[in-house]
Amino acid sequence: MRILTGCVLTLLLVTCKDEQPVNCDGPITLIPSSPSYCKDADAAARCLMNKGDYGVSAAIFSGLLKTCGESVDALLNLTNCLHKLERWDEASAMAHKAFDRDSTNSNVRYVRANDVDGTSWPLNGTTVGSSGALNITVSLMDLNGLPAVAFHQIATGDLLYVVGNNADFSVGALVSTTADATGNVGRFATMALVNGAPAIAYWDETNDALKFIRATTANGSAWGTAVQVDAVGGRFGSLAIVDGVPAIAYQGAGDLRYAKASDANGNGWTVTSNLGAPSHAIQYPSLVVNGTHTGIAYHDLRREQPWFLSGYACTDPLDVTVSVDANILSAAQGLDYQWLDCLNDFAPILGATEQSYEASTGSYAVRVNTGACSDTSACVPVIITAVATPKTTSLRIAPNPAKDLLNIASQTSHAITRITMIDAIGRVVLEKNMHPTPWVQVDISSLNTGTYVVQVFDSMGKPWTSRVLIEHEGP
Repeated sequence: MRILTGCVLTLLLVTCKDEQPVNCDGPITLIPSSPSYCKDADAAARCLMNKGDYGVSAAIFSGLLKTCGESVDALLNLTNCLHKLERWDEASAMAHKAFDRDSTNSNVRYVRANDVDGTSWPLNGTTVGSSGALNITVSLMDLNGLPAVAFHQIATGDLLYVVGNNADFSVGALVSTTADATGNVGRFATMALVNGAPAIAYWDETNDALKFIRATTANGSAWGTAVQVDAVGGRFGSLAIVDGVPAIAYQGAGDLRYAKASDANGNGWTVTSNLGAPSHAIQYPSLVVNGTHTGIAYHDLRREQPWFLSGYACTDPLDVTVSVDANILSAAQGLDYQWLDCLNDFAPILGATEQSYEASTGSYAVRVNTGACSDTSACVPVIITAVATPKTTSLRIAPNPAKDLLNIASQTSHAITRITMIDAIGRVVLEKNMHPTPWVQVDISSLNTGTYVVQVFDSMGKPWTSRVLIEHEGP
């Protein structure tokens, strides 16, 4: 197939099964001035899309929309093509255009279930004010038992806010006002009660920015000055309260972003840019706070499935310091504990689940849990100051004290495969891997005088720990 210059598009299509009234099996000539152009272009674009030729199909749908008007079907088909081509931002824009035009009366409607479980619903909803503002990002909030709705009005490009006079919205509005009318604003509205007053985060389409505004009255009858939270993006916002201040998860520059206010009213903000989620694949993040833990669920457009970013941060960071008293280690705080062996790939120590742990020579950390958050301490070395070799039938280490060479022998049927030596502050200063052998000699001449933990791994992967004193002759 080929695209000719000018207004004539000639396509050579091969066997394409499609229920369109146009013949998809032969050449199709599309002339924008032709009376049948809209019908033929739609048929050709669908045919190519069904064959998987999304690039040319997208080009035809784009021309169709300019010449024949932005029909919902054409917008959605173009969205599908752009999606397949991984042109995420363009696909998102087309999808929203389709939803904005898919309406009967262009009104926001409210409906409330007949029972507390939502098993029965009225047949018809109630129009929210004179909205004229269908948009897929309408935000609903319970305001002291009354429904509060924020939405973008397409006709004016404003952010509107309406509160019902009763729980059913059946007797009109208690409050109906414009929260922000500067530019084309209000899409992707998301509401929360912030420091006793309703607040809205939303997209400023004119400046492609994220904005936040808070009412100056408890019912939202008057609103303060909007604050620009982020000059980059602002689509798909989700507003919640974190640590007593408003926070927002949203899409910016195709990435998942997070903004947190520096005060309870949201007058100042700090933005964390890319949270590590796949670029240009983020839609509809939902910010959730569980105890002291914060997470974000979102739609991953590339994987075409829900995704969850676990624990953006523990909102009250845990104190995971470990105090040492001789060989007794104690964690600072927590609800439950698990002590770990740092010299054995952080393996949990069986039965070591109390706040304190009586340690032998080695290196240890503790994993602390508060119920919502968990964190792990740094490794803490423990060296018993006596230098006599522990009584064990598994290893023989000599001489001890040692000077330049250290002999290590296995007293079991399992050979030695690895040796690690750790100094008094927990640093690994020597590590030696070897083919399985019952005996090995280690050159320690480069190590400083002092006491060291020696960990020997056998061919079964089992670690054995001892200690050795290195004493070099003085100058």
